[in-house]
Amino acid sequence: MEPFESHIPSYQHLVKTYFNNDLPHYGKDKRISAQEAVKKFVKPGMTIHFASSPCRSIPMLYEIIRQYWKQQPAFTVSSLSVSESFMPLFFDDLMTKAMTTFSGTVWPYPSPNSIINEAWKSGRVTIEHWSILSLITRLFAAAIKVPFLPTHSISNSTMETDNAHAFQMITDPFGTDKKIGVLSPYHPDIAILHVLACDKHGNALLSVPSGEGALSAFAAKKHVLISTETIVSTDYLKKHNYLVQIPARLVDAVIELPFGNHPRAQNNMEISELPSYSDDPAFSYDVNQTFNNKETALAWIEEWILNCPSHDAFLDKLGQEHLNTLKKNALPSSWKNNPSPNPIAIKNKPRSLKAFTSQERKIIAASTLLQSMVNTETFDCLLAGVGAANLSTWVAHYFLHKTRKEIELVVDMGFFGFEPRPGDSSIMSLHNQQTCIAVADIFTSLTMIISSHKTLGAVGAAQIDPLGNINSTCIPDTLHLLGSGGGNDVACHATSLMVITPMNKRTFCKKVAYITSPGNRVCAIVTDRCILKRQQDGVFVVTGYFQGGKTGYLSEDEAKADLVHHTDWDLKFAPSLTPLPNPSEQELAILRSYDPHGYFTRTALS
Repeated sequence: MEPFESHIPSYQHLVKTYFNNDLPHYGKDKRISAQEAVKKFVKPGMTIHFASSPCRSIPMLYEIIRQYWKQQPAFTVSSLSVSESFMPLFFDDLMTKAMTTFSGTVWPYPSPNSIINEAWKSGRVTIEHWSILSLITRLFAAAIKVPFLPTHSISNSTMETDNAHAFQMITDPFGTDKKIGVLSPYHPDIAILHVLACDKHGNALLSVPSGEGALSAFAAKKHVLISTETIVSTDYLKKHNYLVQIPARLVDAVIELPFGNHPRAQNNMEISELPSYSDDPAFSYDVNQTFNNKETALAWIEEWILNCPSHDAFLDKLGQEHLNTLKKNALPSSWKNNPSPNPIAIKNKPRSLKAFTSQERKIIAASTLLQSMVNTETFDCLLAGVGAANLSTWVAHYFLHKTRKEIELVVDMGFFGFEPRPGDSSIMSLHNQQTCIAVADIFTSLTMIISSHKTLGAVGAAQIDPLGNINSTCIPDTLHLLGSGGGNDVACHATSLMVITPMNKRTFCKKVAYITSPGNRVCAIVTDRCILKRQQDGVFVVTGYFQGGKTGYLSEDEAKADLVHHTDWDLKFAPSLTPLPNPSEQELAILRSYDPHGYFTRTALS
């Protein structure tokens, strides 16, 4: 008998015989149509989560609406934002509960929505309010199969008490005696995700910034449905495996749906063979305007969803020329030629740089104060909400970089170190994504990045009280506003917080009707009339006033006499008030380049 060793194949023989072939592909072909996927997997009464990763599957949403219209399926729908394309869910008992962080009109600027307000006020739809980070943390807990996860968010807000079924304060079990909030897992029945590319088995590649990422795919109890811009080979995914976040074993169905995030943008990360397209502001504007009236909203649903039997029919209705324009507008350099389209039917006449609006004056004053705080207190990051707060950080960032001051802009969805491009005031602009020094996810942005940097936040407020508590959610039983979005998370994690809001008795109230964000980190309030700063004893005092115009004053005495009539607070004043300078022509030029259509700056000229 020959010795055993003589039968052992050489390394070269093993390579040639066993390993010099294509790697094996496993799994079944899960490709089906949107119609088949909804019919097979979506059942009445289910809890359905639409992931923001960072895109959302709008065609799958529309297919659910088609199949369940007039059927009263009473879904619970969760998503970071239940607005814009999701507003048809507020009709016909399609949805009886929304778990979300934001619900209202989105574009061109955030505002309460009458249809959402009626459904909420009547009780037809319950809105369970969360902050972005708290909802993501619940998905994270479910994904990693733990009974709870700690959080700094939503404590000392009304969300803490409203969500006692899923949030509790506990004592640190490791002996510090500090209190910490904990959140229970959230397991939706179905998770629906839209991805940039996947193979026929369901291995999925996500674009960046990844938002909530793949968490809901791991958290879902029953089914995971993946819609995708394009289906690629498994070998292709292996070449880009650093972007693959969802394994096929989790996935029940794969549905190819190009332009599946429309009317929002799709970022291909400059991988040329993968699809990319820009936001569609005209379509968004049409949706948001239509859904402020029941009759026009129902007509829109009929035209764009019920009378379009499939996503292909929807795209045909948009037209190939329109789709090609969206692709062209996604090119990294397209912002240089023209600002984003203006769908609002008004003529924006050129404005003199010697004239300004009270809104512009407020934004630039906030920008000036932000610059001063960054220079004196050495902040590392600026993080802002939408609208005026957002623009104030962009203008501040521009001038700080002019002086070579190192400061990074952060967006909760995962932007880090971006350079705002002119022409589009949207905080999530595709062209801003393309300038990021780093892209991450929500969890990284709102926890580690904020916590490891000295971060200055800027947010708006529908109401603010003398303690600095902010309401952007609702006036209970009266008016649904918007929700927290990431505002509560910024207020709970940033080093300091600035609030930018108009000054009137509705806004400056003795006690906010709903605490969206606790006010303990608010250091300053910038209004259209004056600036208030928090003193060491915690009291806000007026330190400066604007001069001239409809909301300005000729003197300190006039300011003091009038300002008390614009707040329900027991207003306090510094020993002497500083007359605040009006915007310079350069400041106005920079601000207007970011918001060329005046979505956030249009008021009467001063």
